[in-house]
Amino acid sequence: MTNDFNPVNPQTNRQIPISVEDVKAYISFVKSTAGIRHEDEFVKAIEILAGKVHPLALGNVERFISQSRLIARKILTTHMKEEQPHKIDEIIEIMASKLYFHGHPINRVEAREELGLKVIENVPPGLETAMWQLYLDYETEFENRKIFDPLTEIFAACAANPPPPSAPGQMQIPNIPVGTEARMDLVLAMIESGRLSSSFTQTKRFLVVGTGQMNEPLIRDETLAQGWADTRAP
Repeated sequence: MTNDFNPVNPQTNRQIPISVEDVKAYISFVKSTAGIRHEDEFVKAIEILAGKVHPLALGNVERFISQSRLIARKILTTHMKEEQPHKIDEIIEIMASKLYFHGHPINRVEAREELGLKVIENVPPGLETAMWQLYLDYETEFENRKIFDPLTEIFAACAANPPPPSAPGQMQIPNIPVGTEARMDLVLAMIESGRLSSSFTQTKRFLVVGTGQMNEPLIRDETLAQGWADTRAP
């Protein structure tokens, strides 16, 4: 999450994103792992967190958690019966709190046995082939096999100024001038139907703004453009 109250990196003067999962994990660590449950001690732990992260930024984290739960409830109620509110609550709790990481992959067994979702057990070969082909199409659209490495792109932009040879086993860090930049076009999301394909794209610029203590380049991440674009299905 990023808003006006996020902490700022003093080297790049850029705001530092706050992970919702990290904030929740810190609270869980204080309560469960460290075993701090006395009110006074718990208040001190929260004060330490609030001393590093603005309270309004923490409030933004809580707002995001509440919004994600609200969206999950609205989606689930579109195809689950109204007499199943307890089941909806259980699924939301697992998705929002018990998986710990929003990138956690859920396979068919976990979806069926732990989340209680309706999942086809014996997928017809034709459907399974079509699903796999769709995955391969998205793999191409999102360039999943291309490593996202802005630093390598910056090195390539500075290839005309090769670094001096380094000793064997020593990491070689080129001397990259301030102002060197690399631009990347990214596809971040897609929504498709039988008649329309919508993609959310972003143009990023990675700009060298200085040099760190280990002679590593300090890079500023800028978003130059972003938005949705629609194309008709063939």
